[in-house]
Amino acid sequence: MSSPPVPQRPGRRLKLVGMLLMVLGVAIAALAAAPIVRTLSDSFVDELTGPVYTAPFDEFIQLDRGKYLLLESETSSAQVSPDSVRVADLAGGTLSSLRQSSGNNTVDRDGERFVDVIEFTAAHSGRYRIDVIYPPQARLIVGRDPVDAFGSVANWFAVGGIGAVTLLLGFTLLLLGFSRGRPAARAPVLVYYGQQPWAPPPPGWYPDPQRPGGWRYWDGYRWQP
Repeated sequence: MSSPPVPQRPGRRLKLVGMLLMVLGVAIAALAAAPIVRTLSDSFVDELTGPVYTAPFDEFIQLDRGKYLLLESETSSAQVSPDSVRVADLAGGTLSSLRQSSGNNTVDRDGERFVDVIEFTAAHSGRYRIDVIYPPQARLIVGRDPVDAFGSVANWFAVGGIGAVTLLLGFTLLLLGFSRGRPAARAPVLVYYGQQPWAPPPPGWYPDPQRPGGWRYWDGYRWQP
């Protein structure tokens, strides 16, 4: 004789799928967050904590691939121009992308305000030689262009959005599973004076449970039409 099947609790499958989706969403979001945080933090760290160079100088600086800015202190007597700057990689190739920048990016360092004056693009990651000849005593910092840094991780923002949607979907399914697994409310039992709670009421006319304000005959077992 076969044993009766074990009844499945309602909502159990929804809760399981919901938890799996939530774990997957967190994993996807964490995967996307790592390069976003690293790239954006590096761009701001370079500008806020990087060394201040005083012209004339000739330095080797480690750069990632992307657009960079030379920011000059407003206390300098003259503005640095592209003609007085040379940027080259270790192979000796001078960058042809060196140009005057918009001046829309500013950085405050201990009360000293720096404004971008030169922009250039590093074609690959590596060490670059930056040589600034003029003007004397010009104070400069090198930093990643924030807009370019943001654009370089735009795809990761999309991946992070997918992770957030997956997490939200899993949470919704989990809540739905808990709501379906909740036991159904038991129908109220009418208890009449002098009757035991488990005994049906005696035959007679009672308020119609389906038509408020009306009356209906109960034959002791069921409602009559």
